[in-house]
Order: sequence, then C-alpha cells, then structure tokens
Amino acid sequence: MGGMFSLIIMLAGVYILLAARKLKINGEINTGLMRSPNNINKRIKDMEGYKNFMYPKVLILSVITIVLGLWYTLVDGFPALRSNPLVRIVEIIVLLCFLAYTIYYIKQIRKAEEQFTKN
Repeated sequence: MGGMFSLIIMLAGVYILLAARKLKINGEINTGLMRSPNNINKRIKDMEGYKNFMYPKVLILSVITIVLGLWYTLVDGFPALRSNPLVRIVEIIVLLCFLAYTIYYIKQIRKAEEQFTKN
C-alpha cells in the first residue's frame, strides 16, 4: 500500500483513540467523529448515557484502525509476504473487518443521536 499511507492509517487510529479518551475523561465530543453533520447543532441531553454508549464503540474503531495500519506497515516492510496467499487472505479479512465495523459505527452514531440529543 505504501509506507506513507500505512502511517496515515495508524495516525488516524491514534487520533480516534485520543478522541475516545477525551470523551471518557472530559465528556468532550469530537463532532467530526462522533456526530453526524445533520445533528451537530443538537444538544446532548444525557451526557453520561452518551459517553457510556459511544466510548466503547469509538475505542474499538481506534483499535481496528491501528491494527489495519500496523498490518499494512508489516506487509510493506517485508515484500516477500506479498506473494504468500495466506497473507493476502488475512489482509482481505482485516480490511473487511474494518469496513464492516465502520458501517456499524456510523449506524451507532445515528442511534446515539436519536437516543441522547435534543433540539
């Protein structure tokens, strides 16, 4: 994939991890990561409930993103791995897990906004 792209993926995972930490500790919501653009101006009516609902989901997203970045870094660091069919299968599985969880995560953002926000 390219070393720079792998690094960007890992840094995105770290950024998401820091956003999860801020949510858990300070109740600070990263609007680009934890809110849909349509509901940015709505207020959270139950911050504690929102934190308890979203924190584990954001944390899992960060871990999956970091694992994806590490996977691509590992494969890019050892070109001989690219020719191994098992490595290609694992790569597809890791990528599909990332994509599936991302779709799930977006649905959970919408669910959290329905449950915990008001106009």
